Amino acid sequence: MQTPRYALTDAQWAALGPLLPPAKPGGRPPSDPRRLIDAMLWVLHTGAPWRDLPDRHGPWQTAYHRFNAYRQDGIWDRVVEHLQRHADLDHGQWNVDGTVVRAARPAAGAKKKGGGRRAGRSRPGPQPRRVGDQGALGVRPGR
Repeated sequence: MQTPRYALTDAQWAALGPLLPPAKPGGRPPSDPRRLIDAMLWVLHTGAPWRDLPDRHGPWQTAYHRFNAYRQDGIWDRVVEHLQRHADLDHGQWNVDGTVVRAARPAAGAKKKGGGRRAGRSRPGPQPRRVGDQGALGVRPGR
């Protein structure tokens, strides 16, 4: 059987499952933790709102509240630390998030060019007119 998209494989679950806290005794029967983790991964990967979680993952509220509880209790921090310690580093690099974020040079400590509010933003040639100065279909009224 093929693993559903964005779901943990059996090997991944074998590494992650023991790192999660056990269900608290009493109250309602606990939800399947693997199904909840798959739900969290689906939301994080797709960027969809929690309310759009497919029915196969169970109630969105359960996954949402468990995700936030793990975050507040520091569970995710401990999981990442554990996985980093035991990661296969033969490939030379291991990233939790490989997103590239570009920043302006001043954000890295470089000095800004010139002074004033619009320094470094001047455009050659005439400046475009504002949309409010134009008529229908972007055509300027005759003079």
